Amino acid sequence: MIEKTEALVLRMYPFSETSQVVSWLTPGHGRILTLVKGAQRPRSAFLGQYDLFYTCELVFYMKDLSGVQIARECSPLEHRPSLRENWRSAICASAVCFLSAKAAATGRSEHELYALTTACLDSLTRSGPSIPLLFWQELQVTRLLGIAPNFQTCVVCGVRPSAQEPGMFAAQRGGFVCGMCAPRAGQDMDAITPDCRAALLRLQSIRRPDALRTIAFQAEQLLAFRRILGTFLLFHAGISVDCRNMIANLLLMHSAPVSVGRQ
Repeated sequence: MIEKTEALVLRMYPFSETSQVVSWLTPGHGRILTLVKGAQRPRSAFLGQYDLFYTCELVFYMKDLSGVQIARECSPLEHRPSLRENWRSAICASAVCFLSAKAAATGRSEHELYALTTACLDSLTRSGPSIPLLFWQELQVTRLLGIAPNFQTCVVCGVRPSAQEPGMFAAQRGGFVCGMCAPRAGQDMDAITPDCRAALLRLQSIRRPDALRTIAFQAEQLLAFRRILGTFLLFHAGISVDCRNMIANLLLMHSAPVSVGRQ
């Protein structure tokens, strides 16, 4: 069966001296792998038709979606050249694609995840690298997976804390734990300050990544986001954030050109 779909390049790697395997995110089929035969030959029809972070129109022979498909044709729809010209933007885009690849299923409709990933890459193209965008994407992915952390109410007693009430974040329980419930909630918890909880709630409520440019985040809040969301994703989705942590560290080391919110 021949299928045609819009597809976003997540990853590509050599299969032989002349061919490549490409990992794609598609709206209708989720994450798929295709073998692009002869892609690296001098006169290949695929030369310049796809690259990292491209959105393409892909035509492929579909057999069993759990395996590797054969690409027939490919043409670019969106190039996003700035993501390959600025190394800071490139590593941000890599983190975005890594998380989407881990969250996507094969053979299942992923329209929302596809739209989310595209929005993140387009925002990086327009505005440059952004540390908060990585954490925003993680919160949006947990929402799409149906496992979003609860910062609104205590997950033990169900009471909404006051704006100034400190507490704990229990990843295994799925969210915020108030001071009264903390002693009986378990040992594996992180302290969460009122301003950090408020920032996470605001980050969680945003639906478009460009809105992040209007919000100021403190360095202490970003460090808390990194710890809290990393623990949560590993426990509930089995997704390691080692790649994201390495990228965030690199961006913080070179923080002058990198957005951490409104200055």
